[in-house]
Amino acid sequence: MAATVDLEAERVLARRERAQALEVRIGTGPLPRSEAGDKDKVAEALDWLRVRLAKEEDRPAMDRAQYRAYALGLLEEVRDQYTPAEREQAAGEITDLQYGWGKLDSLMSDPTVTEVAVDSPEAVCFWRDGVIWDADGRDGRPLVRFRDDDEVLRWVLGKTQFEGRHFDRVNAILNLMLPDGTRLQATREPVTPCVTLNLRKPPATTRRWTPEDYAATGAASPELLEFLLMAVRGGANVFVLGPTGTGKTALMRLLQERGMPQDLRLLILEAERELQPVRPHTVSLQEVRHGSRRGRDEATAISMDDLVDTTLRKSPSRASIGEILGPAEASAAFRIVNNGHDGILTSMHARSPEAAVDLLIAYVSGGIWRGLPADRIERLIHSSLDLFVFLRRLPGETPGTRQIRITEVYEVLPLPRDGRGEPFRLVWKWVGRLKRHVYLSHVSPEKLERWQQEGAEIPDMFGVKELEAHITRRLAEWGVDDAGVDRGGGRRGGGVAAAGAGRKRRPEKAS
Repeated sequence: MAATVDLEAERVLARRERAQALEVRIGTGPLPRSEAGDKDKVAEALDWLRVRLAKEEDRPAMDRAQYRAYALGLLEEVRDQYTPAEREQAAGEITDLQYGWGKLDSLMSDPTVTEVAVDSPEAVCFWRDGVIWDADGRDGRPLVRFRDDDEVLRWVLGKTQFEGRHFDRVNAILNLMLPDGTRLQATREPVTPCVTLNLRKPPATTRRWTPEDYAATGAASPELLEFLLMAVRGGANVFVLGPTGTGKTALMRLLQERGMPQDLRLLILEAERELQPVRPHTVSLQEVRHGSRRGRDEATAISMDDLVDTTLRKSPSRASIGEILGPAEASAAFRIVNNGHDGILTSMHARSPEAAVDLLIAYVSGGIWRGLPADRIERLIHSSLDLFVFLRRLPGETPGTRQIRITEVYEVLPLPRDGRGEPFRLVWKWVGRLKRHVYLSHVSPEKLERWQQEGAEIPDMFGVKELEAHITRRLAEWGVDDAGVDRGGGRRGGGVAAAGAGRKRRPEKAS
């Protein structure tokens, strides 16, 4: 009983701390009427209402209409300072932010929009199908503007007031995940001259890209997507690389949904839950970095290493790491691969295959392979990976726009111990002059054989003849013909039949 009372006391204290912090950030109450014009009265009422709501300790669950009525009821406490119209507008705006997105509602409710950015009160833009657009009202696009910087700040504070996070001049960068899964990032002075805001919508609220979308936008040709789906189906270890906002997450989700066989069990390990593929036999695990969302230590911190331990105990067929950001995620990826679980799918930021490997060496030398020489780590990385897939934003067909494209696909080749030989093979490339993706080289037959054994069908155009020749050559080395009959006499001292086949028996001793 005492523990229950202590926990409730902690929650009450937390609510009071949030209210006090909110008072410091936006003021302890409305300004006197003489110090502000009439146009600011609604903003004043909103400030007062936020502080008042933060002090509420036992507010019951309410729907949108009940919340609006509740806010209007609280504003009755200051009815002598605001007109009925001002109180109605303040209650409506705070309700719109609590249950929607206020001025950004038209963008955030559009399933074709994946991200929204506010660069200044008059500069709002959004991403649709990989292309960035201004919310300027032209060509049927919505017109979205804020009155001034204070209105943007009030929007951020109103949307995050119950998240237990400070956003002031001392804490001028705000990163958090909202309850619906939206990722919010905001900055203010002194980091930026004005308040800026980015909202990345969760996959469940956006339209998922299909192979047809990739083909229609030129992001990938049907043949290139067929190649990637074949590789993923065959258990290839694939790293998707590119700058922020190039569609790495969308491509990974497509490969998980369309490439990975549905009867395989997929475990996803992420710092923030973003991938969310729609497929059976999928378990999503997320790190816990600083207790609960509201800043109280109601949950024990759970690291990426903990997630790997959990994954390996959950009988995974395939695994995905959301994004490699440092030693923890890099070590997680290679721990899973080197435990015998091929088919890893992850993403990271890198400009070239050489830069990606250098970065991975730096990461894992401080993690899973600490103490190993760099050249040995490099060989381990090359022997563990199959493909690097690069994405970039290139100039689009419409002037002033940029379009997501898969620009290169490299095969990662094993490194011989003498250090000679090519580390990568360019398989696919976007050729701007031709405006199409060009298939340049087959993947090594050893990889194709492994993918085929995992159930992938290898089309003629991707090297099936070379694969068949490779298998025939290997069988000959083992002394086995195409019919599976052991002929003996292979270069390795016999066939693959029963032990001792093809050997001369030792003569028996005379009795």
